[in-house]
Parts: sequence; structure tokens; C-alpha cells
Amino acid sequence: MVASRLPESAALVIALALVTWTLRMLHQTACNTNEVELNTMLRLCYSDLPVLWRDGGLGSGGVPYRGASLDQPPLIALWVLLTQRLTFLVAPLEPVAPRSLEGDTTFFVSLNVLLLGGAFLVLVVAHLLLSRRHPHPPTELTLEGLGRIGLFTALSVGVFTAGTISWALVPAALVAVALVLWASRRVAVAGVVLGLAASAAWYPLMLLVALWILCRRADRLRDWSTFAMTTMATWVVINLPIVLVAPQGWLLQARTAMAPEVGLGSVWHVLQQATGVTLRVWPLSWLLVAVAVAAVTALCWWAPRRPRLAQVFALLVLAITVTAPVYSPQHVIWIAPLALLARPVLLDWLVFSLVEAVYWAAVWGHLQGNLWGGGPFGAYSAAILLRVAVQVWLMARIIADIRSPWYDPVRSGHVDDPLGGVLDHTTDRAPDEVLHLQDSLGALGDDPVDDDALVAGGPAVDDPAPTGEAAR
Repeated sequence: MVASRLPESAALVIALALVTWTLRMLHQTACNTNEVELNTMLRLCYSDLPVLWRDGGLGSGGVPYRGASLDQPPLIALWVLLTQRLTFLVAPLEPVAPRSLEGDTTFFVSLNVLLLGGAFLVLVVAHLLLSRRHPHPPTELTLEGLGRIGLFTALSVGVFTAGTISWALVPAALVAVALVLWASRRVAVAGVVLGLAASAAWYPLMLLVALWILCRRADRLRDWSTFAMTTMATWVVINLPIVLVAPQGWLLQARTAMAPEVGLGSVWHVLQQATGVTLRVWPLSWLLVAVAVAAVTALCWWAPRRPRLAQVFALLVLAITVTAPVYSPQHVIWIAPLALLARPVLLDWLVFSLVEAVYWAAVWGHLQGNLWGGGPFGAYSAAILLRVAVQVWLMARIIADIRSPWYDPVRSGHVDDPLGGVLDHTTDRAPDEVLHLQDSLGALGDDPVDDDALVAGGPAVDDPAPTGEAAR
């Protein structure tokens, strides 16, 4: 059934995804070893997986949250426990020192890389299904029937550079599946999948916030309530047993996620380098999260037309990550799919991918000590600021599309919200002031959008304004 719903040339996109992951695996092979002295920074192949196995207690039989040091969310802890047990089953423990046992690091890492490759394929297939819902503007690639969303995901630079640093692909794949289900109007099932994703990372919860904002404007809060209840119920089912069995381990990972110290990749790291003072910014970071949510809510409420789901979700995640105390290189795997769904534009994808590749090389060079300069004026600080600046630029592009929906590269003809599910072509209950502004613009001949036709799913209207990238 899934195959029948995939767009044309899906086989080619999946083949390209396999090539991307094969290259990632070959690059990771240089670090799949038990050698503790191996310089993973110099080889640009650092991964948490072998480190946690060797030094975190997993290789000696420690259970995640109990005996093994693991600050990953609960679903990832269950993933690690499963792969640990499979490693012990296939590669039995061998004594390497008195009262110390270590499993086969290479097998554990290889097994996880293989399973993460499966998560990447799920992400690609989900984006192929979402591509089917997007229109293909004139600037689309010439390959007939091939949506750029699926293609760009398959060729993701972020997946090649950071796909095996940690387990970031797991929540990314689950979020993509949840979006497919929501777009298919399977509200409850989408909530279950999002609950799984929220048990593997914090950022999927921003989808709940985005949908509340949009459902409130569309007067579809009943659908949002169903979605939210199934999400939270699934989250409780995953988390509650772990809280009861290993409360200290669960609290440690929660504290790490909620109140992290200033770390690599963040603007706070640059500020800390500049001042020489150890900063404790997580309370301010949470305040900025509240400000970001309020600002996005106001933007969506006063927009001339209800924004698309992908736009709001991407804005929330981008705003939070660029102001967070830590901005790890693997976070690109979370952001790239959302940015692509919000603006499936070649220029945006190329700029974003190039800068992420630059930062990926810069962070390992910085940790290795090979970069020119140090402190706030060094090359690494410049790479951080460049990365943040590009993402702020991307946010500005999304905001411009929300404020001028007739220039949105996705909304051509009578397209409303391809991922909106129950929101697609539904009533848009904009504030009276916004409706008066739309009437005024329509009287001046400046409003190219016929909302009645959009809600009814009627024929496309003629748009006298330039659309898509031609307007840029």
C-alpha cells in the first residue's frame, strides 16, 4: 500500500539514500575499533556509540540508567539496551582484565549504524510520501515526478556528517512518520507516534505547540485534544516504567535535557569565551523559549492567512535551538527535514547544507586544536556565528512567507497546507482586524488569494503576483 502511494522515481531516491548512508558507514569504519588512542577528531569520525560502550559501562554489562552512564532519553535507552543485549548474544563477553568485561565494540557500533540506516530510510520514505502532497513549482528539478523534498532528504549533508554521532535519526524518523499520519488525518495514530518521538528527544513536543496554535485559529481544538491526549498517553507508557525502575537515571537525563550547561555550538559558548565567566544560562534559555512561543503565536494569529504546519513547526524548533545552551552538530538531523518542509527551495537547502558542513569540520578541528585562533575571535567562534546567522536568515525567509502567503513557494494555485491534515482547506478564523485588512487589500487589487475557493477546494485562481523563487 505504501509503495502505491509513493511518487514516481521513488526507487531512485531510495537508491540515492542508500548511497548516502553507505558513504556514512564507510567513513565511520575508520572509528569502529577498540583502540582507545584513536584520534577520532582528526579523522572527523567521532561518535558517542563506541565511547559509551567502552567508557560508559555498557561494554561491562551495565544497564542504561542503572550501572551504565547514559544521558539519553528513555526510548533511546531502550534502543541501547536492545542492541547491547543483541551484542552480548552474538558476540559473547570476553575477559579483558580482572573483574572487567567488555563486549565487541565493533559489533555494537556496526549494529547501531545498521539500525540507524533503517531509521534514515524511514525518514526518506516518509518525505517521499510528503512530497506527493506538495505541488511541483516551475523551479522544480526536471526529473519527472521526483519531489525535491524526498530527493534533498536522500542527499542530506547533515546525515552524512552527523548521522552516526548519536541516535538523533530515531526521533527524526518518528516525527516524519507522525507528520505523514497527521497529513492523512489519522489524528490518534499520529499522536501515538509523536509520543514515541517525544520519548526520544525534546523537539517533537514543539509539534504539539505548533498544532495548538493552528488548530486554535482554525477552531479545530477538538482534533488537537485527541492528538495531544494520545501523545501524552504514549509518552507516559514509555516513561513511567523507567521512572519506577530507575528513578535516578531518569532524573539525570531529564536534568541534562532541561538544564544543560553551556556547551559547544551555542552563542552562549562564544559569549562565555569572550567574558571568561562560566555562565548559567538555562533559566534565561527557558525564558527565551517562552518568548519564542509567544512571538510565533502572535505571528500566526495576525498573519493574513493561516500559516502552514511545517512553517510553524520549523520556526519553533529553529528559535529554540539557536538560543539553547548547547547546539550539538547532530542537531542538524532534527532541523534539516523541518527546514526543507517549510521551504523546499534549492537555494535555502544549498546554503544551509554548506554551512552545516563547514561547522562540522570546524567543531572537530576546534576539539583537535587545529583551528586558527581561540576564544571569541577564533575560527570556531566564527563558525558558530555563521551557523546561527544562516539559521536566523532561514527563519526570516519563513516569516516572510507567512506574512506574504501569496509568495509562498508551496502555496501555488489553490494549495493550502499539504501537511495540514484536518487543517487543510478548513475554515480560517482570522481576527476581525486581519479580515478588514484583507478586504482593504482586495479593494486595492493587491490580494491574490481567494480564501473561499481555497476552503472549498475549488479551482486555482489567477495570481497576478510573482510566485515562488521568482519573487525572491
